[in-house]
Amino acid sequence: MSNQNISYLSVSQAIEDAIGKYKRKESIEDLLLWINGDINRLTTWAYETDTFFNEDYVFMTSEEELFITNDDLLEYFAPDQLDLKADLDILDFINKRTNGLFDEGSAAHFNHRDKIYITADCEIWGQAGPHFSNFDIYNSKDEYFDHLKNQGYILWFGQFLSHSDRELISMFKKNVIHKYFAD
Repeated sequence: MSNQNISYLSVSQAIEDAIGKYKRKESIEDLLLWINGDINRLTTWAYETDTFFNEDYVFMTSEEELFITNDDLLEYFAPDQLDLKADLDILDFINKRTNGLFDEGSAAHFNHRDKIYITADCEIWGQAGPHFSNFDIYNSKDEYFDHLKNQGYILWFGQFLSHSDRELISMFKKNVIHKYFAD
């Protein structure tokens, strides 16, 4: 049963309770609401515990961000940079564009503990550094990545983890070739 009025003195205790309830297959929605309910609560906990400061993360972007679908792509790139025919050229463009986005892009962090994965999104907030949000729990890293992909994210860590080359080429053709260079 969910209690909307829960309160904790410690984020650590709320997270431990969430893990326990999750493992017992009980609802954790009330705990997620409390943990994520304050803009700085999860970030403060992450710094205090050093939980998400490791190599367990992937970069996240979206089709909209990758191909600047809310603006004219030709304002950002010359036509000859976009009018690509060969799949390898398309993949090269996508990889270069992706590398540029991840200099200060969002990341999905995960931490394996107690046979589950605790997770959070991370954004860099300028000089304030990493800011964490959207704490959740999953049974596996694959389940977490599938959830992110279903939310529209494209995941990358040295290579694309969520989408095949074929899917990425299809996105490029839809958002670039068919939109700007269709006959």
